[in-house]
Amino acid sequence: MNTDFPFNFIIIPIVIIATAVIGSRYVQRGINDWYKTIHKPTWTPKGSLIGAVWTFLYITTGLAILWYWNVPLFSWVHYVVGGILLLNAYLNATWNRVFFVEHNITKAIGYMNVLNATTIIVTIIIYFSSPIAAVLMLPYILWVSFATYLTKQILKLNPEHKE
Repeated sequence: MNTDFPFNFIIIPIVIIATAVIGSRYVQRGINDWYKTIHKPTWTPKGSLIGAVWTFLYITTGLAILWYWNVPLFSWVHYVVGGILLLNAYLNATWNRVFFVEHNITKAIGYMNVLNATTIIVTIIIYFSSPIAAVLMLPYILWVSFATYLTKQILKLNPEHKE
């Protein structure tokens, strides 16, 4: 009987929760003063909807990563994916600092572009060993793409924040 505990069931959720908490704290620092004063497209979702979407995305992304990480044919590729996902988590959390605290919309768009690329790359790699995990990543890809577009529109409406 194998009694080895899969520590990824602890580590992966901790990384995801830390990403969410760090990002949320940055949002809270800038949401009430700066963000409320800038121009936004009329179709900008309400904060409560954005929060609900992110909660859903952290859950589905966490499930995707756990599903992938535990496929029977574990290989060195998993470590490459893990490294890319750690970069993705870093960008996810710190984008909020760049946008909400530093107010640097141009830099935030740069972060979003890399966030999009890493998410797509990981999803493609994951697909070959776990199509189900790849499908679970699709909402994250769609939302980050939408958020990138929204951020670009915010920059157009607030050209004074171009740095």
